[in-house]
Amino acid sequence: MNITLFLDAHVHLYPFYDLAAAFAAAFRAMPRRSARDLRALLLADREGMETYRKLAGDELAPPPGWKITAFDPEGALRLHETATGRPLWLVAGRQHATRERLELCTLFAYPEIPAGTGAEETLQEILRTPGAVAAVNWAPGKWLGKRGKLLKKLLDANGPEKLVLVDTSLRPYGWPEGSVFRRAKAEGRTILAGSDPLAAKSEENIPGKYRVRMPLDIPDEPENGDAESEENDASLVPALRQAVVSGRGIVREGARETFFSLRKRLKAHQRH
Repeated sequence: MNITLFLDAHVHLYPFYDLAAAFAAAFRAMPRRSARDLRALLLADREGMETYRKLAGDELAPPPGWKITAFDPEGALRLHETATGRPLWLVAGRQHATRERLELCTLFAYPEIPAGTGAEETLQEILRTPGAVAAVNWAPGKWLGKRGKLLKKLLDANGPEKLVLVDTSLRPYGWPEGSVFRRAKAEGRTILAGSDPLAAKSEENIPGKYRVRMPLDIPDEPENGDAESEENDASLVPALRQAVVSGRGIVREGARETFFSLRKRLKAHQRH
């Protein structure tokens, strides 16, 4: 089945968030142009958050008005809004704070890598994880100076099929993409986009704000599977992983911050 997927590729769902509000925000932000279009949030769970693992393991119940209707054993779960039947996929992923304070992420898997591990060792641990793709996400100041040199070293050692980049809404309008993004484009390295919600209550409205749009070919589900009423197995991750590595047809869209709105978000985060 050929679909269009709208993917926010860097989402934190903090424990104090109202998850129903965060999911509703994703629906508002990400358009649906046909009945087959899908929306997905790729999580970047930090150490101690465990949002995906707890939802998948029944340690955390879906918010009121939502239910889990399908699992992809390769690292995703599908929720449905019970009032409308609209589906939303949550895809497994973790963010790792390296010793150098470079933000490396695991996509499509959930490895436990201790915070403070060096960036090169962290990256190798990610790449040893079955089914995982490694990513490094943009954050203010973290691609400059010594960390910028380290990032270029990681890119030199790991091709486009191993390490992708994630632009975020925290890169304000007027802030140039810079040499790393230019290099990625020249190499055919995938650049994703994510909203990167911060630890503040107002940030529940951020998911889906900055995202990518991509074509995806996923298997048709069995006709007797009733996704609205019972849990089923479904497949999203294999096709999504292949699309992310290839980068074909991936378009960044949505909204980033202005310098003024970024300052406002960062102040709210500091107050929390």
